[in-house]
Amino acid sequence: MDKRKYFILLAVVLIVVFIICAIVYKDQDLWEKVDSDWSFDYPENIEYQVDCIEEEKSYIIEGYAFIHNEILYTIDMTVVLRDKEDDVYYKIKTDVNNLGDLTDSFNEGINYDNSRFVARAQKKHLKNGHTYEIGLLYRNNGYNFLIPMDKGVNENGE
Repeated sequence: MDKRKYFILLAVVLIVVFIICAIVYKDQDLWEKVDSDWSFDYPENIEYQVDCIEEEKSYIIEGYAFIHNEILYTIDMTVVLRDKEDDVYYKIKTDVNNLGDLTDSFNEGINYDNSRFVARAQKKHLKNGHTYEIGLLYRNNGYNFLIPMDKGVNENGE
């Protein structure tokens, strides 16, 4: 075979490997069992909301959290699920979801747009018969507290 055929074969192999890696990564929601090293006391002037949208194989957990009149210098928020039956906490990969509407909605002269979060909880990780409470681990600006969100999920979508 000449060099051109080797190059084409190599390109095809690399593309196939890339596609396989993308499929595997897409299905990975990065659950991590963690110890509760945070406080449950949070400021009274915190504003938060969470919504949970059920899909066939997962839950989309999204919302926002910020402390009124405080500029965000660092952003570190993580959705946490607490298995109520085993009293175990799991952190889920959480991303910032900047939709650009919070600053205008609250009109306090502070940019809150990076206060939105979104996470995906795969149902395959939920134990049969267990209920999981949703919480938000808030570590923005050096804080370290968990906000219970008064919502839960289980493998049956209840």
